Amino acid sequence: MIKRLFKFENFRTLGINEYEDLELTAIDNMDEGVGGLVVIIGLNNSGKSNIIEAINQFNGEKIGQANAPKFIYEKDLVPKVKYVVNTDEGRYEVKVKGTRKYVDYIPNNEEEKLKEIESETQQIIERLIKNKDKMLKMIINSHYRNFHELLKGVFNAISKCKTQNDLYAMWNTLNQLVSSLWKNRHFNQEYQRNNELKSIYDDLIKLRDMTKEDENQQTKIMNQFEDKYGLKLKPTIFVYNDKITFSSNDMFSDVSNGKLSNLIFFSKLFTMLDNFKLEHLETCYKKFIQFGGTNKGVLKDFEDQVNEE
Repeated sequence: MIKRLFKFENFRTLGINEYEDLELTAIDNMDEGVGGLVVIIGLNNSGKSNIIEAINQFNGEKIGQANAPKFIYEKDLVPKVKYVVNTDEGRYEVKVKGTRKYVDYIPNNEEEKLKEIESETQQIIERLIKNKDKMLKMIINSHYRNFHELLKGVFNAISKCKTQNDLYAMWNTLNQLVSSLWKNRHFNQEYQRNNELKSIYDDLIKLRDMTKEDENQQTKIMNQFEDKYGLKLKPTIFVYNDKITFSSNDMFSDVSNGKLSNLIFFSKLFTMLDNFKLEHLETCYKKFIQFGGTNKGVLKDFEDQVNEE
C-alpha cells in the first residue's frame, strides 16, 4: 500500500514551527494511478484557502517568503510545503522551499539508512573536532566575530554526525558558513597570513565538498520512482475552485470537433458525481456539434445540472 500526504510548515496559518499534514487517498493497486480528486471542506476562515494556495505554490515550485506567519513574534520562519509518498520500501519526499525544490528518499532498510561515514571523511571530522575550540577562539577575537554562533552550530552538528545521512542533512548550513566567511574581507586577509586558520578552514571546505550528495541525486530518485511504479513522483495538480461554477464557456476551450482534448481534470471531477459520468459530458458535446456548434443552450443545461449536483 502507498500512502500520500502534503505537509505544510510556516505557511500562513498552517504548520507553525512544525509540519501540519493533509492526508490524501491511499493506493492499494498502482494500476489505478496515484491521482485523485481532493475535496477540501471546512468552516469559513478555517484555512481552506491557505491549503489550496500552499499546494498551488508547491506545484509552481516557488513559495514566497511573504507567506510566512504574520501573527507571531518569531523571526526567520521559512514557509515550506512537502509532498510525501510512503511505500513499503521507504519514503519519497518532494519539498519546495523558496525557489528551490528538494527531492529525497529515506529507505526503511536500517543498514542502508545508517551507511557509515567514509574513513577519509571521518579523519577530517576528527581533525575539525580537535581544532574546534581553537577556531572558535580565533573567530570571537576577530573583526568577523558575527560568524561565531554559526560556526559553533556547525561544529556541534559535525560532532554529532554518525552516518552519511547526518552529513547530507547539514550540508546546506556548512556551505552557507564557508561561502559567507570567504566573502568577508577581514577573514580573507587573515586566511592569507594565518596558517592555523587556513588549515581549519580548508578542512571545512574539504568536508563540504566530500559530503555533498551527487548533483544528479534528485533526478535519480525521481527516475527510480518512475521506473518502479510507472508514474512521476511529483504529481500534476489541477485546482478546481467551487466558488467559480462549472462553466460551459471554460469547457468549450478544451473541445475540438466535439471531442475533449484534455480529459485529466474532467475525468477526476466526474468520479465524484453520482448521477453524471464523463460519457454524459461527451454526449452533450456531440449534440452541441450536431446543432452546428452555435447553440450553447445544450451546454448550459448540462452545466446547470452538474452545478446543482
